Amino acid sequence: MKQFFYPNLLANLKLSDEIIDDRMEDGMAEEEAICGLGSIEDIAREVMLDHMMSLTLQSKLLKEKIIYRKIKVVAIRN
Repeated sequence: MKQFFYPNLLANLKLSDEIIDDRMEDGMAEEEAICGLGSIEDIAREVMLDHMMSLTLQSKLLKEKIIYRKIKVVAIRN
């Protein structure tokens, strides 16, 4: 699980950092920009939801790949 979660966490942190930078470039104070992201609980919940959606997509793609390979094997045998 760690191998899947870590890249998602880094992507979310990078996005949050970019949002803060953009807001500060627009004249917002750093503290205000950070507080505008929401509570730590909200941020953690969003990261976990992104992680779960990523795992769901990876699982779906893996299933499709397995089905494709099974169809390919059946076609070769016939």
